[in-house]
Amino acid sequence: MRTVSLSILMLLFLYTNIPAQTIDSRIKKVTVYNEGATITRNANCQLRSGLNEIVIKNLPLSIDESSLRISVSQGATLLSEKVHREYFDIQKINTYYDSLLLIIEDSLEVVKIRQEVISGQIDILNINQEIPSSYNSTWDYQDIFKLSQEYGKQMTLLQKSLLQLKIIERGWANKKNALIKQKSIEGNQSKIGESHLRLSLSSESSRSIDIEIDYFIDEAGWSPSYDLRTSDINSQLKIIYKAAVFQNTGEDWNKINLSLSNAEPTADFSLPNLNRYQLDFNNYYNYNTKPKINNNPIYGRVRGFVRDVSNEPLIGANVMIEGTSIGTITDIDGSFSIYVPKGSQFFEVSYTGYNKERVAINQNNLNIKLITSELLDEVVVTGLASRASGVSIRGYSSIEVAQEAIPTQITKSQTSFSYDIDVLYDIPSSGEEQSVIIKTTDVDVQYEYITMPKLSEHAYLTARIKDWQKLDLLYGPANIIIDNRYSGKTYIGEEQINDDYILSLGKDDKIIVRRELKKDFEKKKWTGNNIVETRHWVTSIQNNRTTPVKIKVLDQYPISQNNAIKVELKQHDGAEINKDEGLLTWFTDLEPLSQSFYNNKYEVKYPKNRNLLID
Repeated sequence: MRTVSLSILMLLFLYTNIPAQTIDSRIKKVTVYNEGATITRNANCQLRSGLNEIVIKNLPLSIDESSLRISVSQGATLLSEKVHREYFDIQKINTYYDSLLLIIEDSLEVVKIRQEVISGQIDILNINQEIPSSYNSTWDYQDIFKLSQEYGKQMTLLQKSLLQLKIIERGWANKKNALIKQKSIEGNQSKIGESHLRLSLSSESSRSIDIEIDYFIDEAGWSPSYDLRTSDINSQLKIIYKAAVFQNTGEDWNKINLSLSNAEPTADFSLPNLNRYQLDFNNYYNYNTKPKINNNPIYGRVRGFVRDVSNEPLIGANVMIEGTSIGTITDIDGSFSIYVPKGSQFFEVSYTGYNKERVAINQNNLNIKLITSELLDEVVVTGLASRASGVSIRGYSSIEVAQEAIPTQITKSQTSFSYDIDVLYDIPSSGEEQSVIIKTTDVDVQYEYITMPKLSEHAYLTARIKDWQKLDLLYGPANIIIDNRYSGKTYIGEEQINDDYILSLGKDDKIIVRRELKKDFEKKKWTGNNIVETRHWVTSIQNNRTTPVKIKVLDQYPISQNNAIKVELKQHDGAEINKDEGLLTWFTDLEPLSQSFYNNKYEVKYPKNRNLLID
């Protein structure tokens, strides 16, 4: 027994003195989720016979160690793995920033000298612009004109140079302020650095092996969006699937295989317990003692970016947790990182000259847009639609034809699916959203106009999709593009239980809708102990298009909730009637440049000693 123990101690001693081999690795594939990503890296190294120690360097600091999975080639055995985090020297960081600030100060001084020189040249030009007193005898009109032209030319060049220097000066000043803020932020952080992965391997012989590493990281994500395109109401609907992918892991993803998944690795899928349902008298107080369900379970480290509507980062924006004194400011990239305690619901984000935003803390990675105060009256469409190439914000405008979708495969599992993109992709570590077109699908739809004139005197174009479950739609915004013209935004992918999915494609101003109350039927009538009131609504639909359209018209009449109130439908012009809901539905094919009318007349009787508001 003593001999075995000595052998083990000797083996451990020899192992701890094995020199480590340091190698690099390369990202091969990234699977991005709505929140977070799984990184797959490859490395190759040469092993000696026996025990080997390998260090894989330059890995992100925020690796989730519990998610780490390592596989090695046949012939080698993985004995152990350990993640070592190396933090950078804050003093070195400060020295680095100080050297950059010194360069900026020198650059500002050079700009100042150049400004003084040009200002002196302008003064000399102004002094010498006066025409000599002898010009009456020796100068003619052409000489004076040439002098004036030359003065204007030189003055324009000098003023332009001065303006350019002011712009350069402003740029250096902004960089200086940003560096000062960044230095302050990083100087107060305790976690700046990178991870190293230390592996212990044994090999039967000297050989070259491949190592594959998988780990999860939370500083990435993607969100779906769509373009809905059609040329007219007789054509198929083209659905273009898009993704906005971002990452801020500290390393660029260059030439990677990209996969976009709808799985939720960070969610809690624990099966809930159904407790006994007990009923007793005087149990009303239980309503106040029920455990509260937190509709916003996000807490811990939350990261994000604050930008303006043109996607430029806002440096030094304030990000505060509502109702607390906890907050931070954005750095030179407009990014922030803050620890959010449990129960926090909203951020308050503010920046001088911009409208304050109240942002729900519903993700671990947030992209926040602020709008300048003076632009609030001008911006009509915001969000993903405003980033579409060629889109004008106000009104209807032309939009460029979408690019072809890149080759994509769909991989489905029992509970999720992923889009596996068949070309190599670059995603920089900037937090900037990179637009990826996933695929394009042509769908047979039934177009129909729907109007509810009681709520809105507009006709809305809709597209009814059958077997929509096969389309793998995720919830997200969609740009509506009809006849190559941007016409608004809608949302698709909401969960539905119906066989058909109905998409709203916006209102059509060429279909005129009016709902009017006939004045002759507004008066009250007394019959015995009751009051009788009659309402007669007339809806008119006019098709100003040059093609026929199918229109579904929805209206309603009141439903009584009291036996003393009697409602009788007097006229409905053949509408389908839902008596439980008081709903009237008309279907019509309206010819071009024609008009139809729909009557909805009902009578309400109630006791004269009671007050009733009918409409």
